[in-house]
Amino acid sequence: MLEILGKTDIDFMGKRRWAFLFSGIMVVLGIVAVIQIARGSANLGIDFAGGTAVQRTISWSIPARKSDRPSGRSFSRMPS
Repeated sequence: MLEILGKTDIDFMGKRRWAFLFSGIMVVLGIVAVIQIARGSANLGIDFAGGTAVQRTISWSIPARKSDRPSGRSFSRMPS
């Protein structure tokens, strides 16, 4: 059999109280987070809140037809 770490002697049952304490703290933090999100007082940041929409108007017109474009180039997905 493949042995990666060699002989290990970890007392998992002796550390179970610390594991229960850590697990309980994580559960309480999760419940608090869900309550904060439900109340709307959590700062979710731009990723989850939708960000900011920026709109800009321009003063010149954009030609829509191929013949109106200065270069006369057509794009592959634009209808001619």
